[in-house]
Amino acid sequence: MNGNLDGNNDGNHDVPKVTADKASASSLVTQTQQLRTSLQNHDSATVAAEVQLLALVGPMSVASGASGGATRGAQTIAGTGGGTANCDAAGCTYDNYRDSSGDVTNGKVLIEDNGGATTIAVNVTIQTSGSSVSAADRYAWTTTGSLTLGATTIDGDLKAEAKLSASGYAYDYYEELRYNQVVIGSAGKPVSGSLYAKWVISIAGLGGFNEGYEATAVFP
Repeated sequence: MNGNLDGNNDGNHDVPKVTADKASASSLVTQTQQLRTSLQNHDSATVAAEVQLLALVGPMSVASGASGGATRGAQTIAGTGGGTANCDAAGCTYDNYRDSSGDVTNGKVLIEDNGGATTIAVNVTIQTSGSSVSAADRYAWTTTGSLTLGATTIDGDLKAEAKLSASGYAYDYYEELRYNQVVIGSAGKPVSGSLYAKWVISIAGLGGFNEGYEATAVFP
């Protein structure tokens, strides 16, 4: 199925529905449930990194159109290029945290216990500014949403968006993962619920390019 689109990209844009890659969806659910291990180890830094990675990588693995070491406890992590990531049991706060490539992260990943379940809420923006990216082509990735993890359940929504306007073109990117009452069985695999995935790319100018897909994996 061709995923080409017309018009501008946004989260509500209609895209072709494809058959979900159920194996990838099941693997993604297992990976999400493994966040509980980092939570139990009070490893907020790893939770913060992994939940952002899920939003950025997960949607394309489910709706393809084709069928680190733990850092525990409260700590301040210095960016190699400046700024800090301050992490404790309540999550991580990024304050102009600059990595070795020059990308700068700001925002928060919050962790809250709610009667046996844990909610992870993310609102983080990464501004590209490394030497490999020209000044005209720098853009910001924003990851938002929340996940609620029970002992055997996952529910919630993650979104990642990027926008760039540069000389001659405009770039929009949108990704979404939606966990709908997913239940994990004794074998560590999802036995009920569903996982919805969507991604959309739109580039105006330079000949133009538009593509996107959405899919829902229903378990088991």
